[in-house]
Amino acid sequence: MLNNKLESFVNQKSRDKRNIGKLNGEINILSNELREHKTEDLELINKKILNIEEDVRRIELENRENHRKIGELEFSVKASDKMKGDILQLDVCPICKQEVTQDHKHTIKLNENVKLKEVRELLENYILKDKENGILLSGLKTSLGELNQIKNKRY
Repeated sequence: MLNNKLESFVNQKSRDKRNIGKLNGEINILSNELREHKTEDLELINKKILNIEEDVRRIELENRENHRKIGELEFSVKASDKMKGDILQLDVCPICKQEVTQDHKHTIKLNENVKLKEVRELLENYILKDKENGILLSGLKTSLGELNQIKNKRY
């Protein structure tokens, strides 16, 4: 299940990188147009403003979802670490009162380590995506501010 999530996340990350490239291209085009002080009509400026605002809302929504997932994954890491520590300290199972062998402890530790590795990779990916989105949002908001300034000066 984690492999599917990881694969899904990797695919989403690839699509997001393409979108980031496209949006960065749009940002560069808009910045160049602003520097050259091209005359644009109010309708076109408003359309660009709306598009950027829509992108900002979409990315902010994605960031909120990423933050939620980051919290869940961090909780999962802590719970898994705690369970490993608790199991390693057990001599007798509190439920069935059987002895907990070193072999069983080792098996549980190995299984949790595999899960932890996958969870930590997902966590790193979400944190990286959050940073990428922060950079993208900053550029979009800068462009939005520049467009609003042009709109206010010209119209």
